[in-house]
Amino acid sequence: MKKVRSFRDFLDLVPFTTKAEVFDERDFRDFAVSGFRKKTIALSASSAFSDRYAFSLQSKRNGEATRFFIEEIWFRLFGLESDDCLFFNCLSIGARIPLSRVPTANTGLRSDCVIEIMKRSQNDFGTFIIAGEPFFLKSVFEKGAETGIDWSAFRLFVFTGGEFISEYWRRYISRLLRQDPERPERGTVIVTAGMTETGFGLFFETFDLARLRRRMLVDHRLKKDFCGSEAGACPLIMHYLPAAHFLETRALPGGKKELCVTTLDGANLIPIIRYRTGDNVNILSPAALQDILQKHDIHLSSAHLRGLPVGVYLGRAEHIALSSGDRLGANEIKEALFMDDVIAASVTGNFKITRNGRNDNFRILIQLHPGKKASAFLRKRMMINLGGYIKTPIDVSFIGFSEFPYGFAPDYERKNRYL
Repeated sequence: MKKVRSFRDFLDLVPFTTKAEVFDERDFRDFAVSGFRKKTIALSASSAFSDRYAFSLQSKRNGEATRFFIEEIWFRLFGLESDDCLFFNCLSIGARIPLSRVPTANTGLRSDCVIEIMKRSQNDFGTFIIAGEPFFLKSVFEKGAETGIDWSAFRLFVFTGGEFISEYWRRYISRLLRQDPERPERGTVIVTAGMTETGFGLFFETFDLARLRRRMLVDHRLKKDFCGSEAGACPLIMHYLPAAHFLETRALPGGKKELCVTTLDGANLIPIIRYRTGDNVNILSPAALQDILQKHDIHLSSAHLRGLPVGVYLGRAEHIALSSGDRLGANEIKEALFMDDVIAASVTGNFKITRNGRNDNFRILIQLHPGKKASAFLRKRMMINLGGYIKTPIDVSFIGFSEFPYGFAPDYERKNRYL
């Protein structure tokens, strides 16, 4: 490393790294900085989606930086007020979010607790913030409506991420909560993306960027300018802070790009350098972003964020290739599931793409909500929705909640394995 004296040296001499290479099966002392034990105040493990664990060791300084980042986004970007908010932490595996100016209800994955606290505090707080995995939050809001909660009476800000979030999922949740996408200051759904290894909030949306994505959903020319193709799922457009993370990409097959992260905070107890995340992301400089916006006569209102780059984010590049040449990924199925509110209300969000034999006889198994039954109508609607992505029909089966063969109880502690 002594040979690295310039940015050019960094790019030429420092290799890309993977989760296996950084963490492997070694002890913490083997990948953490010297003296980490005295500085560590919290330890987190990843969900082990790839069958390998990654870790985060948080120091007091890290915690303060995370708290400042989250609260500044809430107060400056979204106009929230610290003396009027109640925050619900619905994250899994004991994750804690260090806040100092907002009271926190640490409900974890207990939807009944979320609903009960919301009911009892509705007249005590003016604004509610809730963070959690998308399909757990879907369950919370649906159960709340079933118990008589009028979601339109709440000024509710929903923060979610953890995997690729379909814009149709957001639209379904917004309708369920009776939110007006054009009045986000009254309550809305915001997407963030991060990793255990790199800390909270690697990427984050703004009102403007969420509005931009809604336009991209119907404007295929705009979508093509952002991701190079009109085909496939609609990407997320999110800012990141170049002072906190150096982001670059490496080429993947099929013209896609893999995100690689270097953390820039010297106080980090686990160095993350040119770390391959496995996510399909394209990085756009502020100038490149502005060129696309000008081409389509789009003006963003958040002047203080115009100097920040963005990531065009599609998450994991998981897909199946059919002999016809069609390609279908988990992201496209997520979109198809939530295009139709009837289908969206009938499913948990969990599905699995399976393969019968060695040919391309693929099948999509979709888990129904408890009490919901499979029907020809649901199957026909889903086939129509999938037809927007593939020319070759693919078998779709809606499976009863308890009969779903891949664990009928949704495991919100882990990311779903869709393939």
